[in-house]
Amino acid sequence: MGEIRVSNTKLQCEAIENYKRLLELGFTPPFRLELGPGRGGSIPDTVCIGLNPSADPGCQVYFDLNGGIPLPDESVLYCHSNQVLEHITREKFIEFMNDLFRVMIPGGKTMHCVPHWQSPYAWGDPTHYNVFTEATFQYFCQDAHGNPFIESFSDYGVRCNFILEKQDVRPAVDITVWLVKPGGPSEKS
Repeated sequence: MGEIRVSNTKLQCEAIENYKRLLELGFTPPFRLELGPGRGGSIPDTVCIGLNPSADPGCQVYFDLNGGIPLPDESVLYCHSNQVLEHITREKFIEFMNDLFRVMIPGGKTMHCVPHWQSPYAWGDPTHYNVFTEATFQYFCQDAHGNPFIESFSDYGVRCNFILEKQDVRPAVDITVWLVKPGGPSEKS
């Protein structure tokens, strides 16, 4: 096993321990990751991070995503979540997106589905802390020229710079985004 890097010092211990445990369980990095699979189960051959065994039975890792993603730098090839990110507080969402960028390998892809802000569930579910519009994920991505979208705003603490590969908006229902971390072999020159 090579050097394990964890640039998020708040998560060093958890990330190293989780990485070792996942290797012992037979997972091979870079990992496929599912956040909050719920009671419906998970994608096969995928590492699952859940909040607790009651909400997300069968996960390999339990952790509050408001604290980040407890895995090493560049250890994730693919990340998926469905109706999870709205449970991260607005105050912690920028940190979460920065941490997601940290754990993705260059060229790694991530896909998330969240309630559209006009959905009755976006505001009606008492466990939701965050709402999303068509513009929300742009703040974490590059513009058409490869520059951070956020560059023309104040310093919000956004350090990630994903490529927004695709966004599917169903007004009053949901928003699904596909993001790519730049620098991978599949990136067009």
